[in-house]
Amino acid sequence: MVITTSMLKNRYSGYSNPLDKIKRDASNGSLFRLTRGIYETDGNTDPCLLASSILSPSYLSFDWALSYYGLIPEKVFSITSASLNIRKSKTFTNKFGRYEYSDISSNVFSEGLTYLERGDYIVKIATKEKAICDSLSKWRVVNSVKSLKELLFVDKRIDEEEFSNCDFKLMMRLAALYKKTNLDLLIKLIEREYSPTSVRLEPLKQEDEEQFIKDNQYAFKYGAEQYFSPGEMEEQFEEEGEIISRQTILDSIHRDGSITYRIVDEDQPVGGIIVHVDGEKGDLEIFFVHPSCHSKGIGQAAWKEIERIHNNVKVWETVTPCFEKRNIHFYVNKLGFHIVKYYNERCKEEGITEELWEMYRLQKVLP
Repeated sequence: MVITTSMLKNRYSGYSNPLDKIKRDASNGSLFRLTRGIYETDGNTDPCLLASSILSPSYLSFDWALSYYGLIPEKVFSITSASLNIRKSKTFTNKFGRYEYSDISSNVFSEGLTYLERGDYIVKIATKEKAICDSLSKWRVVNSVKSLKELLFVDKRIDEEEFSNCDFKLMMRLAALYKKTNLDLLIKLIEREYSPTSVRLEPLKQEDEEQFIKDNQYAFKYGAEQYFSPGEMEEQFEEEGEIISRQTILDSIHRDGSITYRIVDEDQPVGGIIVHVDGEKGDLEIFFVHPSCHSKGIGQAAWKEIERIHNNVKVWETVTPCFEKRNIHFYVNKLGFHIVKYYNERCKEEGITEELWEMYRLQKVLP
């Protein structure tokens, strides 16, 4: 519990010198000094819950909030907060850690906040959209959308998948309040690449079959090129120059019980899905989104449609190559699949051929 010197004086009013009693308690570990006149009684309190007590008004934001929301990969050692009217950034260090505070203008200070609640503690924290806006208002100024993307996704290593899941309407509303170059560019970036999409699934028409195959091969080849050198790529080819063969795709399209969909966004085909459904069991055979449409939430939206259309399916399964880290992240962290099998040369199960070696089997069980 956070407690002030004034509160402690009342508690120790029976002592001849309450201040000496406070000092003794602080020395023997009964009290923990946060800053002048403010103490914490529990040494095991999560440090982030104390930030707003050390300096008020303030709320958790910047790097600490970005890390909390999984937007940056690094572990953050300082607890960073946005403050109001302190003019000069301040730093406090105590038993619980290092606390850093930096001012945000008053017209945006109270916007885009939520609460972090743990036990009896309640602290204000920026939403992830606000944390991004706050951070951009403090980072170096750039002069183009291209430079902003480099700042976000290369220099600061913002996770593009997590960024694509932001509430862009909220982010644009907040960004407009700052009146700063970086935030104006953020609005342009969202308008260009992250505008709300109307993703839908359309059954594949026979006349579109060839284009579906070409798009599938292009997407799979693009994915492999991110992991293999040109020499290594040849070892992955299922047919000359292709990671997945034309015949493999045709076999999936025309397999009894298979259903093939075009993923369509704004009336343009942007990917495809082939599923095989047998009662309450579904196999995801092929799933691809055109590389130009990655990190826009299209894959997640398409899968939601699959689960809506085939709502009788209770268990979905698929396989993906072990090298495809992007796919594994997408299936496990975004769609809720779990890895249930690793296929390799040591697998003795019936039906496990070399084609399945170095593949993961993934499964999603629905309630």
